[in-house]
Amino acid sequence: MREGMGKEMKKTAKDQVGHFLENYQKSQSKVGFTTQEISDEMGLSRSVTSLYLNQLLQEKRVEKQAGKPVLWRAITEPVLPLEDGLSAQDDIFEHFIGASGSQKEAVEKCKSAVLYPPKGLNILITGNSGVGKSYFASLIHEFARQQQVIASNAPYYVLNCADYANNPELLSSALFGHVEGAFTGANHRKIGLLKEADGGYLFLDEVHRLSSENQEKLFTFMDTGKFRPLGENVEDTRSDVHFIFATTEDPKKVLLETFNRRVPVTVHLSNFEERPFYERLQLVEFLFLEEAHRIQRNLKIEPEVLNILCFHVFPGNIGKLRNNIQVSCAKAFKRTSQSDTLKIGLQELEIGRITRHIPSDKSLNKPIFLDFKKKYQVENANASFVVQTELHRLWQQIVDEYIKYKKIDFSRYVARLQDIDYRYFVRNNEALYGKKNQKILEEIQVEEIRKIIGERFGLPNSQQISAILGHFLRLNDLEDRLLLNVRQILFKEKSRSYHIATYFEKSLSGKMTKNLDSYICILAILLTEVVDESIELHGLILAHGKATATSIQEVVNQLCGNYVFDAIDMPIETTVQEISEEAIKLIKETDTSKGFILLVDMGSLNQLYTTINKYLDGDLLVINNLTTAIGLDIGLKMMSHASFKEISQSATDYEISARYYEGFAQSQNILISCMSGLGISERIQEIINRYLGQDITSLTLDYATLKELIAENDEHYFKETQFIITTTNLPKEFTIPLLNIYDIWDKEGAKRFYQLIKRWVNQEAYEKMMQELLHFFSLEGVGERLQFLNPTVVLEQVETILAKYENHYHLDLDGKVKLNLYMHIALLVERLILDREEADAIGDFGESSEEQEFLTISRKFFHQIESMYQVKVNQYEMSLLYELFKAVS
Repeated sequence: MREGMGKEMKKTAKDQVGHFLENYQKSQSKVGFTTQEISDEMGLSRSVTSLYLNQLLQEKRVEKQAGKPVLWRAITEPVLPLEDGLSAQDDIFEHFIGASGSQKEAVEKCKSAVLYPPKGLNILITGNSGVGKSYFASLIHEFARQQQVIASNAPYYVLNCADYANNPELLSSALFGHVEGAFTGANHRKIGLLKEADGGYLFLDEVHRLSSENQEKLFTFMDTGKFRPLGENVEDTRSDVHFIFATTEDPKKVLLETFNRRVPVTVHLSNFEERPFYERLQLVEFLFLEEAHRIQRNLKIEPEVLNILCFHVFPGNIGKLRNNIQVSCAKAFKRTSQSDTLKIGLQELEIGRITRHIPSDKSLNKPIFLDFKKKYQVENANASFVVQTELHRLWQQIVDEYIKYKKIDFSRYVARLQDIDYRYFVRNNEALYGKKNQKILEEIQVEEIRKIIGERFGLPNSQQISAILGHFLRLNDLEDRLLLNVRQILFKEKSRSYHIATYFEKSLSGKMTKNLDSYICILAILLTEVVDESIELHGLILAHGKATATSIQEVVNQLCGNYVFDAIDMPIETTVQEISEEAIKLIKETDTSKGFILLVDMGSLNQLYTTINKYLDGDLLVINNLTTAIGLDIGLKMMSHASFKEISQSATDYEISARYYEGFAQSQNILISCMSGLGISERIQEIINRYLGQDITSLTLDYATLKELIAENDEHYFKETQFIITTTNLPKEFTIPLLNIYDIWDKEGAKRFYQLIKRWVNQEAYEKMMQELLHFFSLEGVGERLQFLNPTVVLEQVETILAKYENHYHLDLDGKVKLNLYMHIALLVERLILDREEADAIGDFGESSEEQEFLTISRKFFHQIESMYQVKVNQYEMSLLYELFKAVS
C-alpha cells in the first residue's frame, strides 16, 4: 500500500486521507482510528496526517471523537448544527484566548476531567481576581454539552460563596434548600442549587468562603449523591451534579484536606502580565472590539496605547483591563461621537506610570483598526503581528538550540510551523486576505512553488508544503534580525533542503518587493521532512535547449522520489563561459567535498572542467552523452548511497565518454587526517567548520591515502592546502605546514595553531574552538566517543598496556603523547569489534628486526584485551601503533 501512496499524495493528499479513512472504516469493525494508525497505514508522518485530518474536520468530512487517544471517523451523514451555531466538531475552547498557548495545559486537563468515565471529575480553578475563572468555568460546561457528557439542555448554575460569607445558614439554604419552618423566615419550601443543577454543572466561585460545616456536607454529597435540605430529618434527596470550584487562595490552606481529596483536578489561570505578549495583545484587542460592538463605532487604537495596555501590571487583571478600555472608549465617544471611527490615543487612557519595561523587539509601531461589524476571531486577532511574534520565538529557539547542542531536531519546528498555519490560516481561510486580488496572486505563487518542489525536485507533499508557504506569503513585515543566523544554520545542517528553498528565492525575487528571508527559512524547514539529506553526492545536468536539462531532471527526480539532480538549461547560442558562470553559482551553494557528477550532452562541455575545477572541494566525474536512462541509473545509485568511486567505475558500462577528475584540492583548504581513523578526522572537521569563514573549507582524508600521496611526492595535489592537521608527524621533506593536534595542549603549540588559522578565524571564535577541541581530546572526551565499551574498564586496560610499553622501551611519555595513545588504542579496540575485516599494513611492515620485535611484544601486551573482547589486533593496526611509538621514542 505504501509504495503507491506517494504518487497519489502529490495530487490530492487531503482527499486521499479522507478516502482512505472512509474505506478503512468499512473494512474494520472499530469505532474510530487514531492518527498514528492512519499515518502507519498510509506511510505518512504523523504530523502531516494530523494536519490533513484537521483540514477534513473543518470541512465536516471527518469527525473527531475526544478522548485519549483521539479517534477519527469519516462522516457519511450530514452534521447537524448545535443550538449555539457551533458544529459538532468545533472546540468551544477555541474561543478562549491562550487555549493553544499559555493556558493549554489547563484546557487539556479540564477536557480530560470532563471526558473521564463514567461521569467526569470535579474541577478546581485557581487564580487571582480577574483572570477569567468564571468565563473558563462556563466553557467547561459548554464543552461537556458539546461532547454529550451531559444533555444539550443540562442546567448550569453559578453561586458566589462570598455573597453569603457572613451567613453560613443562608449559604446552606442556597445550596441544599430547606423545608418550611426550617428556620426563622422559612415560610415555604425551597429547592436548593444541588437539586436545581441535577444532570448539569454547578459552579461555586470563591469556594474558600464555605464554612467547614458546609464543606463537610458538600463532600458527603460528592461521595454519595444524596443530601438533605435544611430541616429535613427523614428523607434523602438524590441528585447528579458536576462541580466546578474556583478560588483566589491556596486551596491547601483554606479548604479541608478531606474536601480537597474529592476534587482531583486543579488548574491554574495565569495573571494578565504573566501571559505571552501575543496573548496579551489578543486580550486587549478582544476587549476593544467588545466596546466597538457596544457603541457601534469602528476603533483606531494607537500603538502607544497598545504598548501601555499590554505591558502594564493591572491589579485586577483582565477585569481591571476591561474597565480601563471601557473608560478610554467612553472618553473617545464623548469627544467625537459623530465620527464613524473613534481614535483611542494616550489622552483617552487613565493609567499613570507604566509598571513594566516595554522591550524594543515587542513594541508595536502601527495602529490597529477594528471594524465593529466583524466578528472577533481569537486566533486571527492582529494576525500579522501575532504570527510574526510566534515566528520570532521559533527563530530564537532554533538559534539557542544550535548554540547549545550544535545540532537541531527540525521535526519539532516543522510541527510548529504546521500548527501556526492551521491556527492562523487554515481554520479561518479568508481572515488574512487583504486586497481582493491577493487570493489570486497567492494561488499563482503556490502553483509556482508546487512545481519547483513536486515536479522539478520530485518531492512528495508538494501541495501541502506550497500551500503552507502561500499562507505565510499573505503577510508582510516578517523580517527578523535572527533570520541571517537561521539561514546559516539551515545551510550547514540541512544543505539540500536549503538549496531547494533558494530556487524559490530566485523564482520570486524579481516579482516581489518584500524581504524573502523568512519565507526561505519557512520553506527550508518544511522541506526537511521530505528531502533526503543523507545523499552525499551532488549531480548536475547540463544540456542545450530551452528545457532539455530540466525535463530530464524532473523525470529522474520524480522517479527517484527525491531531490538528486540539479539542472541548467542552455539555449543553443549560450557560450561555455556563460554556462560556467551558472554552474559556478550552483556549486558555491552546495557541498561538493564527497564528489560532484556532471552529466552533459555535448563533448564541448568537457571544457567546463578547466573553469569550475577550482570551485570544487572533491572529485569530479563528467559523463558526456546525456540520456534519461543514464541519469536515472546514476540517480538511483546516489539514492542507495553508492560511493563516488563505485559510480565512476560503473560509468564505463554506459559505453560513453566518461572522465574522472581526481583531486580534493581545488580551493583553499585545511586537510585533516588522523591515524586513529576517519571518524576522529570528521569530528575535528565538524568542530573547526563551525568557526571557519567562507573563504576556506576543511577536508578529511584517510591516513593511509595521505601516506601514499606523500610517498608519490605530488605537491600539485596539495596546491591549495594551507596546512595539515594530523595526530602524528610526517616526513620532514614534506613542505606543507603540519600541526599535530595534540600540540595544542602546549602553549607553543596553541600559539602556532592560531598563527596558521587566524586568517579565517578571529580571536574570540578561536578561543571557543580551542575549548571544544580540548574537551574532545580530553580523557572525558575519549569516553564520550566510545559507542558501547565501558570507558572506565577499557581505559584502565589501555593504561596497563601503555605501562608495559614504557617499561619495555624505557620511555617516559608526557601527558599529550599518553592522551594520543589512550584515544588511539581505546578506539582501536572498538573499531576491531565493529569491523573484523583484515586491513593491509602500511608498506612492508614486519620485515625489519625492530618491527618484528614490536610485533612480538605487542602480541603479548594485547593478549588479555584480545581474549576479553574476542578480537585480534591486525597487522595494519600494529603498523599504526609502531609509527606512533617510533615518533616519540
